[in-house]
Amino acid sequence: MKTLFPLRRPGILVVSGIVKEINGDEVVIENDLQLPVSGTVQSGRAHLDVSGTDISKMRLKPGDTVIASTSDNFLVEMLKEGAESPDKDFYLKAHTIRYNGSFDFDRHGTEKEQHVFSGTVVSAQSGRSRDKIYTRMVIAWKKNGKDTVRNIVFFGKESMEKKVGSRIITITEEAKQSKGISYFQAKEIYDV
Repeated sequence: MKTLFPLRRPGILVVSGIVKEINGDEVVIENDLQLPVSGTVQSGRAHLDVSGTDISKMRLKPGDTVIASTSDNFLVEMLKEGAESPDKDFYLKAHTIRYNGSFDFDRHGTEKEQHVFSGTVVSAQSGRSRDKIYTRMVIAWKKNGKDTVRNIVFFGKESMEKKVGSRIITITEEAKQSKGISYFQAKEIYDV
């Protein structure tokens, strides 16, 4: 499953998708948008105002897949809360755009610590532990020319295994430890 808005927190949205257009200080990203009431999936577009950011160093071009942190939007808030918006174009102020990587959000008020990781699956394995099926994955991305990896574990009723080499976005909470190994438990996993 793909999604235009993998994470919303008060004041912040994470947007993911394919760059469709670049017009001066606007980058248009397109991805699937699932309507909460009808369940239908259709294409949505995020028009990102990138003025004040330095995206010229990225050499973005149409067809690139990216994640971005942006300011929140009332129509997206309504959509995530269960209302269906007739508008499929959302106008947002971008803070950061990345090809892959992470966005880390600290605990704030009633909001839990959360992380958004976007990377390539380098290993994956599924198994059963008591009454749960788990999927363990290692995802990686380049940061400042160096490989960054994260151990991800997803518990569910069925395997969530992704093929090695596929790109994913995962939403997790704080890091956990098991037998000396640090990992993040995935709450949601999306295809890029």
